Amino acid sequence: MTFNLEGYYKQTRNISKRVFEQRTVGNTQLDGLFPYIGNAKTYGIDFFAKKDFGRHSLWASYTLSKAFESLAPPGQPLPAYTLAPHHQLHELKAAGILNIYKFYLSANYVYGSGLQILRQVFANGTTDFSYNRLDAAITYKFTPKHFSGELGVSVLNVLNTQNLKYANLRNFQLTDDLGEIKVYSNAVPFTPTLFLKLVF
Repeated sequence: MTFNLEGYYKQTRNISKRVFEQRTVGNTQLDGLFPYIGNAKTYGIDFFAKKDFGRHSLWASYTLSKAFESLAPPGQPLPAYTLAPHHQLHELKAAGILNIYKFYLSANYVYGSGLQILRQVFANGTTDFSYNRLDAAITYKFTPKHFSGELGVSVLNVLNTQNLKYANLRNFQLTDDLGEIKVYSNAVPFTPTLFLKLVF
């Protein structure tokens, strides 16, 4: 059995981000995206474990982390660090492969506790912003005399969980204070796929 435990701490300087806000320029009130510049830091612990059972394998990983940022308009002093919009405290991944004769059964699961920015905006709501996804597949390998091949079916998001994902796909205005982020809802819907691979 394999175990691995690692800790990390990383600082990043001179990052930039556009923030939607209202500013006064002369006698005019302007709404728009304005640059913020500053620093960021992340730290956490990564744990990994793997176990082989003959032709079968199981493994899992867990991350406990925090992400902070300190940003201000150019020329202004930086404020104290606060949790970054993409901060996610917990992430768990697990996977397994079973090899039974010529059949290979695999599954993997991903859990994320949710993005900080969404938790702030919808603190009084009932929406669950955690990320949950289970994928599974079964593959049959065959080897006739003159070629080899694989036939199988895979299913992404087996439980059809509705997830929110931080991505550069669609602008989503939150509040004037928090600015905007880019969110893609239902990142990966229930997706079955049948596949055939032949090698001559």
